[in-house]
Amino acid sequence: MNRKLGYFPLALGAVLLVAPLSMVPFQDGPGGVVRLLVMAAFGALFAWAGFEAVTGREDRRRSGGELAAVFRSLDGERVSALARGLARIGTAGLDRLAGEVAGSRFAELLADAGFACEKCGREGPVHRADYTEVKGWLLYVETRSFRGFLCGGCSRELFSEFTAATAVRGWLGVKSLLLTLIALPVNGISRMRAPGPLDPEAEPPRLTGELLRRLEPEAPVLAARLGKGQTLPSVARAAAAKTGVSPGRIGLYVLALAAAGEGAGAATDRGGGTGGGAGARR
Repeated sequence: MNRKLGYFPLALGAVLLVAPLSMVPFQDGPGGVVRLLVMAAFGALFAWAGFEAVTGREDRRRSGGELAAVFRSLDGERVSALARGLARIGTAGLDRLAGEVAGSRFAELLADAGFACEKCGREGPVHRADYTEVKGWLLYVETRSFRGFLCGGCSRELFSEFTAATAVRGWLGVKSLLLTLIALPVNGISRMRAPGPLDPEAEPPRLTGELLRRLEPEAPVLAARLGKGQTLPSVARAAAAKTGVSPGRIGLYVLALAAAGEGAGAATDRGGGTGGGAGARR
């Protein structure tokens, strides 16, 4: 939905939500109350749709379809060859591989898997946070939003920052007032779902030579499950229970395999052979 058009369902929803609720005490029978509550429910849906559009936070469902396609194109022998190539990477190759993974088209899948905090980068208990900041300038509205995974500490910081600004400046305008009436409770509900703070020793997941060697035997199984369309979080958590490696590090390993597979495919297209991608990183 267009950002400006979002104000129409937002305003309509606010009216349909507030007006029926204000008339509930004056109804004589249960039938009238039910009709008003149904109207209020529709108003809430309209208001939420407009709020999502105006704040630019429509849910973007990141699909793992392209990742699955990469692994479907690789047979077991090829995956094993790629895994062997990764296991023999040196220090310089690790740095190059880490850069490829961070810049790959699948990097968002890793962030959306919920393995680590998107603000501090450390792995551990996180929750899907949904925070909005609204600032009114009479006829102009400025919004800023965050939707992603946060640890308890980062969630508390972002909640305080966004909610304080909204509480002070969100009332200065009709448009901003409508957004503020939704943003404040949404921020509060999101904060209530936050986990406790991370362990002080928690670190961001990273690729190491030891990790690449340890997960080499698991590569064909990981590739087969992802190729069948299983999600990255479910595959990584199942492998974590089996290997004792954290889900975030397994997710990184999967992306490293995908990068190696795409590199091998590109090398094959150029006539470089099927092992070009893995060999290039040795």
